[in-house]
Amino acid sequence: MSSKLIFDFYYGEGNVRCGQNGVDLSEFKCMTRGIERAAERSFEAVCNWLIRGFRIDPQTDGLTIYAMVSREPIGYFWELMPIDCTDIWRRYVEMACERCWPLTILLYMY
Repeated sequence: MSSKLIFDFYYGEGNVRCGQNGVDLSEFKCMTRGIERAAERSFEAVCNWLIRGFRIDPQTDGLTIYAMVSREPIGYFWELMPIDCTDIWRRYVEMACERCWPLTILLYMY
């Protein structure tokens, strides 16, 4: 696995739509960024990186992270899965790399 994985981060105002292949995030803004050693990072480290990168004030704002995944054994039907701990984060990165999923994250800031 490469030391840096490239993610698409969707954020801002928008609605999660459901299309023919499941989740459609096209209403959101998108930013592409790489995360060094993503599979080794803790969830807390990823959150802190996102808080700095998106200039979120943790004193007044909240952040929820969703990953786009497909549970279909054949083909793809995209769903959003909340990520809230290191085990889930690492498993997501592992599965995404194994199954050649796009590394797509929706950031819900409130």
